[in-house]
Amino acid sequence: MQMGWTLQKKHVLHKTGSKVGCCDFCSDKQLLVAGFTNGVFELLNVPNSASDDFESLCTLSISREAVSSATFGSNGEWIALGCEKLGQLLVWEWRSESYVYRQQGHSYDIASCAFSPGGDLIVTGADDSRVKVWNSQTGNCVVTFMDHTMPVTAVAFLPGSRAIAAASLDGTVRAFDLVRYRNFRVFTSPEPVQFTSLAVHPSGEVICAGTADDFQIYVWSVKSGRLLEVLAGHEGPLSGMQFSISNSLLASTSWDKTLRIWDVFEGKGRTEPMAHSHDVLALSYRPDGKQIATSTLGGQIYFWKPMDGILEGTIAGRRDIEGDQMMGDAGPISKRLVSRHFVSLCYSADGSMLLAAGNGKYTCMYDVEERVLLRRFKVIGSLSPQATSGLSQMAELGSGGSGRTLEDEGMGRQGMDFDLPGASGTGRVDGWKSKQASARIRCVQLSPSGSMWIAGSSEGLLVYSVGEDIMFDPSDLEEATTPDAALRAMGQRRYSLALSVSLRLSNQALIEEVILGVPPKDVQGVFVNFPRHNLGKLIEALSNMLKSTPHIEHLLLWAKACCSQHAMLLCEQGSHIDILPQLRALQRLVHSLHTDLKESTESNLYMMQYVGLSPTPL
Repeated sequence: MQMGWTLQKKHVLHKTGSKVGCCDFCSDKQLLVAGFTNGVFELLNVPNSASDDFESLCTLSISREAVSSATFGSNGEWIALGCEKLGQLLVWEWRSESYVYRQQGHSYDIASCAFSPGGDLIVTGADDSRVKVWNSQTGNCVVTFMDHTMPVTAVAFLPGSRAIAAASLDGTVRAFDLVRYRNFRVFTSPEPVQFTSLAVHPSGEVICAGTADDFQIYVWSVKSGRLLEVLAGHEGPLSGMQFSISNSLLASTSWDKTLRIWDVFEGKGRTEPMAHSHDVLALSYRPDGKQIATSTLGGQIYFWKPMDGILEGTIAGRRDIEGDQMMGDAGPISKRLVSRHFVSLCYSADGSMLLAAGNGKYTCMYDVEERVLLRRFKVIGSLSPQATSGLSQMAELGSGGSGRTLEDEGMGRQGMDFDLPGASGTGRVDGWKSKQASARIRCVQLSPSGSMWIAGSSEGLLVYSVGEDIMFDPSDLEEATTPDAALRAMGQRRYSLALSVSLRLSNQALIEEVILGVPPKDVQGVFVNFPRHNLGKLIEALSNMLKSTPHIEHLLLWAKACCSQHAMLLCEQGSHIDILPQLRALQRLVHSLHTDLKESTESNLYMMQYVGLSPTPL
């Protein structure tokens, strides 16, 4: 007897002007989540019998773009929602109707990135015209600035980590305050231009930006915002600029195949232009200021002695960045190597190593003195099946699975590789794949400590670490992070875990219940194993509670325990933008409470003595 499936009933999820883009079903709880193309998702209760209708539990709009993915957690309590176009990820706890996690990345390629002087923050600028600041310890976005109207081409930190600068194709260079989160200065040129590079003087008093239109360098005063100088000399668009920390000289590179050294305060060049054989794409000053590395369109890396204009050596890096050829890469290797070059360079803190990345599959690390390749880091340029299939193709070639050579494979496809006019090279025609999705990195930076480096790519910000700099808190990723879990931990006297869970949920009412529920004698022990990256949230919660609660003594006990247990961290990261604003707010509130108590006591001193409540004389 043959068994088969039959359609008993059809349910239509109708949303005006939108369609279902994704869905997921939780069989344990009989729940269905559907994401729509208008940015709305809906949670429904699936009926047990075919005669019943779906029951809508909640409907929420999370963006203006389509919800591209939706999935339930293993126990059905959490729902993860993704928006591909905006780079958005949300985790929704449907019982309490609250966000567990909410982050949004750049929606287009990252063009520039930089570490703060302390290495605890990362700033990125992208083609979506947004500037984002990230916490390098947790990987979370701290703040997003959307003042630019066109792609951001360069970003940099000002000394002290309290402000950043960003250059854009909209003809402005903007400075952003990381304490008050605002754009406090806008630098412009007399005529509309497009800025492509940026450099900040080590003192923080001067900002320079290079253009792609008139090939000039504009110099502004950070304090007044006034244009101080315009440096002319390049004959092509500027591709990079950097100040030397040791002698405050500015180095600039351009598509005119030259490297130039400038004294911005004298308004002139210090040496003759250093010529290259191809267009110069990037540069990096060695920390001691005695060497400059430049990369060219020809795939070479040049090492110059800046004060003398002497070429010390070169590295041919085309084959290093290209790597091995995969099946399906059309054309001979020599033809494809023409497009491989480095677009970003960065010295290590001691100047012994150079990190280079660009239009290729690998990020390369070189020994500066020996001019040899130390290591290559593989970068997957696209997570599409077409791109990741290259890994299995390489395994097949390595095991001898194909008898054809790579050159034969490439030449055999030349007659069958059809490209439509104006196509970007990622589509298919007649069933043939025209081109592989290529890897692309536009910026690379090493942290000041040398234990971490980042790369801005078309897939987002890639972070590589050799130490334990990135904090990991298991409670951040467990699905048991719910209000009930926090209350259970309180009942078990696991106060540190209960506080971490409540802070993770960002539920102010739950946080207050946990803080007030901890006995005074156990407050000090809460901070023994307390996660450091939650200090900012805790201090902010204490500040919010002090505004209206009568439990002032209990909260001051919490503040004292927090400061005493983490005194060294607060002193080291006193300028950390995650902690400093909350500390200042808490200080203002405590000072205000002290002032009110003092005034109230002084005005009622004689009344207290009269009723017999005066303090015993010492």
